[in-house]
Order: sequence, then C-alpha cells, then structure tokens
Amino acid sequence: MNLIHKKTDYAIQALCYMAKEGRKVSALKLTKELKIAYPVLRSVLQSLTRRGILRSEKGKNGGFALALPPKKILLGPVIHLFQGDMELTRCVIGKEPCRNVETCIVRKRVRRVERYAEKEFKSLTIAALTQGHIG
Repeated sequence: MNLIHKKTDYAIQALCYMAKEGRKVSALKLTKELKIAYPVLRSVLQSLTRRGILRSEKGKNGGFALALPPKKILLGPVIHLFQGDMELTRCVIGKEPCRNVETCIVRKRVRRVERYAEKEFKSLTIAALTQGHIG
C-alpha cells in the first residue's frame, strides 16, 4: 500500500525543485538532478502543464516553470491529478469488490484516515514543503 504513488512523488519533487530554483528548468536538468527517468518525468511535467500548474516553453532555451506561486500550489489537486481519489485500501478479495464494504467496521476506520489525509494534503502547499513550514 502506497499513500503517495510514484508519479505523484515525482511531480512533488519536480515542483519543489522548481520552487527552490525560482526560474525555468529544462526537463533534462530535472532528470539529472532528481534522478528520474526522462520519459516518465516528461509525462509528469506535461500533465502538470495541461492542468495549469506549470507553464512550458519550447525550443533551445525552453523548459518548465511554475505557473503559480508556490504558496498557491496545493498538494491535494496534484495528488488527485495522478491518483484520483485517495484510497488506502480498495476492499477487494480476489477480483471482486468485497460485498461487506458498506457495513465493514474496518472500512469505516480506514475511510476516516483517508478523509484526514485528504484534508491535510488539500491545505499543504509547495511553499510549505520547500520552506519547512509543516507541523
């Protein structure tokens, strides 16, 4: 079980790096600095660009930059972009969903934890991560 999936982690790493740099960065430089495979990182950056979190410039001096100030980039939407709704467990046995999902006491507790995590991520910004202002 992974709370944060790999592509989400890559996106957060890239956003934090760009926030610290404060300027446009090439995908190649990000690949080298973050040690992430170029095709995967490029896909992540393109998704962030389509969502309006990054802006990109093509060409010799091209690259990616934050489209918003770091204090306006919330982790909640970034996580949702790459993972959809946060689920710690999918409550499946084999290939079929568990038929007790509505009455399961374990599921109710897990859902409470999921809601808490969602709330925390919705208020956590890239600025807070890069500046160490998280409690």
